[in-house]
Amino acid sequence: PGWLQAIENSVPTNLAIRAPAHDCVSGFPEGMAVGEDFVYMQRLAALAAHVKRPLLLVDRVTVRYNRRPGNSLDRQLDKFRTPLPPI
Repeated sequence: PGWLQAIENSVPTNLAIRAPAHDCVSGFPEGMAVGEDFVYMQRLAALAAHVKRPLLLVDRVTVRYNRRPGNSLDRQLDKFRTPLPPI
């Protein structure tokens, strides 16, 4: 399927947020099955607009991610590759 290539090419992202900003938006929402990172970023963007200080995007490498065989990203990919059982 088309989504498989997108997942195989995906790269984890990292985000650095100051603790007061994290606390102000109450952190990540709890109880969501998916999408909590998206909601978190929406809250941070709204906070930045409210205080009139833009979120800064850094155009340089600041984090090194070591991808090892069998890590959580590989396990997630394996789940997507496994056919669903018949209903």
